[in-house]
Amino acid sequence: MKNFIIILLIMLMIFCPLEAEAFWWLFGKNQDQVNISYLYINGISYDESGQEITLYQDLLEDGLINIQGRAAIRKGTIGSVRVSIDGKETWDSAELSDDGAFQYYFRPEIGQEYEIYIEAMETAGRTNEVDETYKKVIVSESNYQQVIEERLAEMFTAYEMQNINSFMEYVSWDFVGGDVILEQALNKDFSNFADIAIEYNLINLAINNDGMISIVLQYDRRLISNNDGSTLADSGLTEFVFNLEEQGPVLYSMSQPLIFGVSDAANVASGVINSAENEQVIAVNDQGNIELKSIDEIVNETAEMNNEDGNSGGSEIPAYESGEKSIASVFNDENGNWYNQGYRFSDGQILERFAGYCDFYIETNIIFLNDDVRVLELNETDINNVTELPETGYVEQWDLPYGITWDICYGLSLPDGNYAVVYFEEAEEVNSEYDADIGEVFYRIRFKYKYRDDGGRQF
Repeated sequence: MKNFIIILLIMLMIFCPLEAEAFWWLFGKNQDQVNISYLYINGISYDESGQEITLYQDLLEDGLINIQGRAAIRKGTIGSVRVSIDGKETWDSAELSDDGAFQYYFRPEIGQEYEIYIEAMETAGRTNEVDETYKKVIVSESNYQQVIEERLAEMFTAYEMQNINSFMEYVSWDFVGGDVILEQALNKDFSNFADIAIEYNLINLAINNDGMISIVLQYDRRLISNNDGSTLADSGLTEFVFNLEEQGPVLYSMSQPLIFGVSDAANVASGVINSAENEQVIAVNDQGNIELKSIDEIVNETAEMNNEDGNSGGSEIPAYESGEKSIASVFNDENGNWYNQGYRFSDGQILERFAGYCDFYIETNIIFLNDDVRVLELNETDINNVTELPETGYVEQWDLPYGITWDICYGLSLPDGNYAVVYFEEAEEVNSEYDADIGEVFYRIRFKYKYRDDGGRQF
């Protein structure tokens, strides 16, 4: 009865709109506006680092923070790029090339917070959506480098020795793209390659506000093709993301050019490092042949896989967003109120449930859907196996026999006509985590999701 009363009270709450948060996939939505097609901070891509990022003093090259990106517009010319590191109080000009590529350096102070915005302006005066480029950066004296270097050494040794069981011990169960897909790709690598030898250097490390650690590696690789006995070699920059768990850092995602799982790069990689150092990289084509490709070829192939042209190989590929996030139930001592986070699929925003519309939110250790969202319980526990949602059969949350629960996938029919798939982990009681901005975290729920913004039901 108590839970029923709580649910009734929650259903009476009123939601109000909130300004959209900055997310990387918004940077190129409208080709008639000034867009930022890619953006990196010390080699770490904006999309992997969240809104807040901590960099480490011992890994700053020459003690500098380096912001790189490219601004573009379909009709027009980029005339200037400016950067603010103090929340728009002052602005400095970035170095700008004719093709819209830009670069900006500054020397940070340890422990200082920097609120970064980037403004790109075309010659007629139009600019990008500046607020979408927001990033809070802190430089720390703390040292995660040793822990990550030890884990990297274990992973590279297992890979070079072709010990798949040992390697998979260092992979997160919720690896982006699927840990099963990665394991299959590794098996193909070990069938395709022999005498794998890789040298690498840790170039940069950063930790974001979700506790994910992003690293950039410079590598030199040499291997023998089992297909024709030829020797291939490449070098360049790549990016890994680790999740911190009880057993230490575990691999959460990888970007192209891939080091591990090269034989199924299209399904394993979650992004592309667009660097001039990645001129020619080792790749495996659809016929299983090993070859060298330019990074531009890989970028174009990735664009096709993401359905930017709506077609690849003559068959349509569904375009959808996917990932893993968490929301928390917090008590704020300063105002004596609970602060419960929710999630909105339309712009990928995590926000306080009363501060704006949420498709779902956490209340202590319970998940609630918005009244306008309809749900369908799926007979599936692995979100990677959900490739299509039905058109009908969705009900209100209150019509589910057991409500929203853990370790099972749900299909969501959203009020804007779009669809999503979501999988919730069991709520974790935290109690020891404190965030200065929002208060003491009591419960945290992690969730995986797939989302389409075009009304499609295929994933």
